[in-house]
Amino acid sequence: MGEKEGEGGMKSVKELAQELGISERAIRKKAKQALETSGVLKFDGISYRVVLQNSPEARGKVYLFEPLEEKPMEIKVEHKDKEWLKAPKEKRKEVMLKAEIVKLWQSRPKDQSFAKFVEELPGRFKTLKFSESSFFRWLRTVRRAKEEGLPPAYALLDTRGGEQGTKKLTPAMQDQIVKMILENPDRRIVRIYEYLKRDFEDVPSYVTVERFIKSWKSKNFLVYEFAKNPDKAISKYRPAGGKMDEGVTYKNQLWELDATPADIICADGKRYILSAAIDVFSRRAVVVLEERADFTTLGRLFKKAIKKLGIPDEVKTDNGKDYTSNNFDLMCQRLKINHILVPPYSGYYKPFIERFFRTLAHELFEELPGYIGHNVAEREAIVNRKSFQKRLEAIERWRERYKSGDELAKRFALKKENRGIEIEFPLTKEELQSWIDRWIETYESRRHGSLKVSPLQRWQSCPMPARRVSDERILDILTGFSVTRKVRKKGIRWFDIDYWSEKLWDKVGENVYVLSDDDLGKVYVYDLNMNYICTAYSEEHGGLSRVEYIKATKNFDRKLKKLSKLLEEIRSEQPQRMMQSLDAQKVLQDGEEVAIEYKSDTTKEIIEALEAGGETLHEELKSEEVTPVVGKKPVFANPYERFVYELKNDCVTEKTKKLAEKFKEAWESAKKDVKKAG
Repeated sequence: MGEKEGEGGMKSVKELAQELGISERAIRKKAKQALETSGVLKFDGISYRVVLQNSPEARGKVYLFEPLEEKPMEIKVEHKDKEWLKAPKEKRKEVMLKAEIVKLWQSRPKDQSFAKFVEELPGRFKTLKFSESSFFRWLRTVRRAKEEGLPPAYALLDTRGGEQGTKKLTPAMQDQIVKMILENPDRRIVRIYEYLKRDFEDVPSYVTVERFIKSWKSKNFLVYEFAKNPDKAISKYRPAGGKMDEGVTYKNQLWELDATPADIICADGKRYILSAAIDVFSRRAVVVLEERADFTTLGRLFKKAIKKLGIPDEVKTDNGKDYTSNNFDLMCQRLKINHILVPPYSGYYKPFIERFFRTLAHELFEELPGYIGHNVAEREAIVNRKSFQKRLEAIERWRERYKSGDELAKRFALKKENRGIEIEFPLTKEELQSWIDRWIETYESRRHGSLKVSPLQRWQSCPMPARRVSDERILDILTGFSVTRKVRKKGIRWFDIDYWSEKLWDKVGENVYVLSDDDLGKVYVYDLNMNYICTAYSEEHGGLSRVEYIKATKNFDRKLKKLSKLLEEIRSEQPQRMMQSLDAQKVLQDGEEVAIEYKSDTTKEIIEALEAGGETLHEELKSEEVTPVVGKKPVFANPYERFVYELKNDCVTEKTKKLAEKFKEAWESAKKDVKKAG
């Protein structure tokens, strides 16, 4: 069938095919189907009227398409519609039941009575309580609604009282409820109601408060979801138009950096931190494993990534303190890297590193020994897969390992959230790093969904050469620590280590720029214009690792801080302990004089005579039992002695009874001992 050019604003098959970028055959097929139905065909949101005409030129019939200008549909919401939409769900459900009963009545046998009709109603209508007069009023309401052209349900809707559940709550009450929801989105309604009754008088019913809370949550879902889980709310509701790698056109143009805990417990009982960098253009990645994410870890990550990929033009990070440190800024300046900081709670600005971590965790960690789940819920699920008896056995095995001094059991297994988990043959840190590196090789060699090629193929497709550092020693310096220091008479002091060179003699008192690599025994000294001065040395630290030294000093400082806190707590108890001692001994209480009670009158006379003459007491006299007394009652060293004394002498006071409530065990022991002796 031949085709001619469109006339009078109408388009031919050929013209439409060129405009839409689809085949002529497909257009003819759809045109034929359209003629059999409505005669209107729609492409890319535009409607066309299909016309089949005879064409002498084409020697047959041709399809022509006339564009139709569509008018936007106007939706007019009437007053009754608004009332229906605003009505509570329970009320609308009740109205629908009423309308259904009216319909059943109209189709009943004509001779059936009202009582018989109600008796035979299905069970779902039993919740409606209505009289005969009420029912016939419904009938009249429905009849009038039909005459006015309204749906019966609209007419039967009772709009008296406005929005149920909100009128009785004052604005102050509503504000307080919203505040309590935002303070703790998981707070139960019953708890909110209790707090509301405590703070306000004339609080409406629980149902009213519950209805208001449900209504507020549905109307303010974004605020509620964000308060409950910011990351999930952003991921769920943030518009996702466009591509996050738009504008990234070559390798090493932009890296994303981040760190996250690994979902693996290693053989030493530690859960290490993954610090990673990913090239946005190619999705090639580098990971290092360390105890914590700090600048030493970032230095290792950069050295490893630059050796593999080269130097990036820009890096994108969050606002973590390791990324906002002076050392990291200086490292970026030395390497001529532009540092981009994204706002807090904005993981969507770093989607590629986030997705990489998720892929690594789900593909690799779930298959390795030591896997503990991606979150607490998954960890509980791992434990719950076993029978109760198996869990008890697992806990007992961990206890045995703990008693034998096993570090893994001490650090991990006996924590409450981990009880019952079995970790067989956990990996060392080095083994886990090796597994990650091997997995990355596989990841970079396979087809990537959004790239349509593998990361390696994408990398190799870019002709732009990568910026590299040829000398590895220079790379160590560029990614190492740096600081400005004043030269002292003993040289440069840094990390409590003195570095010296003869070339620093004439620089004493001047500020210099100090760079370092991993060798703890030396630093590289530059003037403030970055002109090289010398290399200064500390002979006793030569050959040691600066990174390991910094780790050791940080660990020591951490232990020292804990020890200082412990000593502070212990010493703070000293005054309290002294007060307790004074209370127990009752020394000079209430201004009473302390008298000494002796074993016998003879002993008293001898001791007083010897003391008056300034002579030393005889050893036999020293062993005599001497008891200090306050007034007529002895002073007791502890509550137990007081209880025994007063029980024996039948002089238990009200104060002693109060002490007995406080020291129940001592009181019971005293009663038993007095009874035995008595």
